Amino acid sequence: MNAQQQRVLESFRRIQGWFQGNEQYVTSDGTATPNPVANQVRALNEVVDGVMDYVARQQTELAQSTLVSKDERELRREVLTYHMAPIARIAKALRGQVPGIGVLTMPKGNVQTAALITAAMVMARKAEVYAPVLVEQGLPTDFVLALTTVAGKLKESLDARGLARGSRASASRGLEAELALGRRLVTVLDVTMSRVLRHEPAKLAEWRHVKRVMVRGSAPRVPRAGEEDLPIGSELSPTGIVASPTRPDASLTRVAASPIRSEVSPTVLETSRIRREVPLNASQLSPTVVQGSPTVTELSPAVGEVPPIVGEKAA
Repeated sequence: MNAQQQRVLESFRRIQGWFQGNEQYVTSDGTATPNPVANQVRALNEVVDGVMDYVARQQTELAQSTLVSKDERELRREVLTYHMAPIARIAKALRGQVPGIGVLTMPKGNVQTAALITAAMVMARKAEVYAPVLVEQGLPTDFVLALTTVAGKLKESLDARGLARGSRASASRGLEAELALGRRLVTVLDVTMSRVLRHEPAKLAEWRHVKRVMVRGSAPRVPRAGEEDLPIGSELSPTGIVASPTRPDASLTRVAASPIRSEVSPTVLETSRIRREVPLNASQLSPTVVQGSPTVTELSPAVGEVPPIVGEKAA
């Protein structure tokens, strides 16, 4: 069961507790007409019981698969270390003396459990041919039977783990179906209770709070310093000062932070006007430029100074 499913189940339990504290809504009024709220609450109780059964199955199968996995590791070690390795080592030592005994080898690498079971059964079949020779070298007389027995236990452990995983997947799917059925029941129950509690606003608000699924981890966002929005009805004046009818002092701090774009240096305006009236070209440069030894000051007239016009004598 994940966190969302846990919150849905908690909402079902809150609904159960609410109706236990407000039994007047589920008891019959003495007439032959059945109370629809009582039937819906009874169906919801059955859904909660079914959810708990599936949760118990999930936990049981998870624990079973974990235990089987631990047993599987022990059985793998026993098969490889105490049964297959002695046969392979003796066969390697007798290679060249006993024809064909070199086929008794260990599986390569970190072999998977299913492949290990197959390799163990194949080695047991091959070892039967060389059983007399291997027994003479010190192996027990029933070493083939012991290898096949341990390999069979390892296969049972692998199958049990697969069955546990399958049962857990089935429980998970059943849990999802039960929770979906419960949500539909709550929707129908909400329609009924909204009609029953239409003249009791306090109880109606309580019911709506109880039946909803809580969302954890959410909190209202607190604005940081300097992120306060402008007050409603505020207008920006031509000078950049914010005028607010309700908070006249709310915009004073904004004036210092935002310079007025309309205030431009008069020197810049004057220089720009002069440059537009008297455009610069090659014929209006100083005679020094023509002689080939210009300087920075001769190429760039000072700001606000009009360059001499051709035909006029220097003063």
